[in-house]
Amino acid sequence: MRRRRWPVAQVLLVVVGLAIAFAIFYPIVPQPASKITACLGNLKQLATGAHIYIADYDDRFPPENWTDATMPYTKNEDMLTCPENIGRGGYGYAMNFAVVGKAHVQPEMDRTVLFFETDVQERNLTMNLAGRAEAKHKDRFSIVAYCDGSAKTIEKGQKP
Repeated sequence: MRRRRWPVAQVLLVVVGLAIAFAIFYPIVPQPASKITACLGNLKQLATGAHIYIADYDDRFPPENWTDATMPYTKNEDMLTCPENIGRGGYGYAMNFAVVGKAHVQPEMDRTVLFFETDVQERNLTMNLAGRAEAKHKDRFSIVAYCDGSAKTIEKGQKP
């Protein structure tokens, strides 16, 4: 008994069809992302939203209701909570009280903290930044965003 073989055109058609289906559905499948990277991205987005606000409001930092003031620029409420603690009543972010409503000046913007992580989950939170970074991620480090728009991780006990 002779077996019937598939023609090359049919095999190519099946392979192309599978490749197209994979290309369509692959972006829908959630990819594992580092929650620390997402937290870093949140703070970077908050800093970018604050910079757009600064450009629109005569070079002044957002006021005490900073989440409401920057929301038209960020348009994402989910970024106000660290992804590592979503669903656990975790912490969010606070704006450094030292810069609230002040004029945006250039000297030392790369060393002045704009946003930082906090244990308090509250909207429009502004706090004085204590001297040393508290470790929020696996008790090793915290993440801060600076007035120049950059964001980075700070080791436990290190000065931001």
